[in-house]
Amino acid sequence: MLRVFVTTCVISCLVSCQPEEEPPSRVDPDPEAAVARGETLYVEFCSMCHGVDGEGYTADYANQLNNAHFLRSATDAFLFDSTEKGRPGTPMAAWGAQWGGVLSQQEMRDIVAYIRSWQKDASLNLDDAPIEGSGAAARDLYAANCAYCHGAEGEGVTALSLNNPWFLEQASDAFIRYAIAEGRPGTTMPAFQDRLTDEELNDLTALIRGWQTEPPAQPPPFEADLSDHLINPEGSAAEFTLREDRFIPADEIHAAIQAGEKLVLLDARTAGDYIISHIEGATSAPFYRIDEAIDVMPSDVWIITYCGCPHAISGRALDELRAAGFEKSGILDEGFYVWEDRGYPILRGRERFP
Repeated sequence: MLRVFVTTCVISCLVSCQPEEEPPSRVDPDPEAAVARGETLYVEFCSMCHGVDGEGYTADYANQLNNAHFLRSATDAFLFDSTEKGRPGTPMAAWGAQWGGVLSQQEMRDIVAYIRSWQKDASLNLDDAPIEGSGAAARDLYAANCAYCHGAEGEGVTALSLNNPWFLEQASDAFIRYAIAEGRPGTTMPAFQDRLTDEELNDLTALIRGWQTEPPAQPPPFEADLSDHLINPEGSAAEFTLREDRFIPADEIHAAIQAGEKLVLLDARTAGDYIISHIEGATSAPFYRIDEAIDVMPSDVWIITYCGCPHAISGRALDELRAAGFEKSGILDEGFYVWEDRGYPILRGRERFP
């Protein structure tokens, strides 16, 4: 079962948490204890996507956190802010309690300490000054060398989204340029320092910086009513055949909803992700609250969990449902973002229905 700390006292942070006085950069008086605490938290909240040892890509496109070049260039503030505020619109959730997640500032500091414990090389002192370049001059370079993985406009395809507002808020020009020049050895991201001139590296950095927009506002506090969960409550119960005893195609779920059939959709992501966008009719039931959902779920109606990764977090929720005896349970196979891409109904905000 999931750890006790995500019960009432922590979940209440989603409703009334106040800013903590201690800054994210506070030095822990017992760094070894911080690393130990961080390992426990990392396994609970990060390993399902980024890998137990930070090797990455356990879930689709979750980057390699133990990469030596990444750790040399990423500051503690970058790691902390990325954990706290996530990457809205991607499978990377905002884990900070004040951003719709469940972790306190101390817990996020501990996770950063654990990630930092993988670092073997000295950190770089990258300049924070803007890099001068011509984004317009780099368009063809980007199209030829970057778009296949990162998307034509930096939206991400098989690699992380470069146009994400929080990434661009947190990453300096020097951090971006270093990643382009040095690559990420051991991953599909090559080094371009021997392929491109200094001017071209500067131009690519300027192009990516040009995608920066205002980051989203902090979401309002939200805790869903888990007892309100049925879709088409007056309809006949939907029936599904599972793939690999776990997965149900998005098309079949959508067809059942459109046919007026009764079922339950549980959004296993954080409450912050739910508020940004969710499937119409779904109930917010973060995987760390699944024990509470189990107490009110029907046993005679199909319960389908989903996330964005597309199976890691929803898989944890499913395992808990199965352990509690819910045989009619499965995972939305392709995940939330495929559902959205197919034009199936989604909502923004806290309401389940328009």
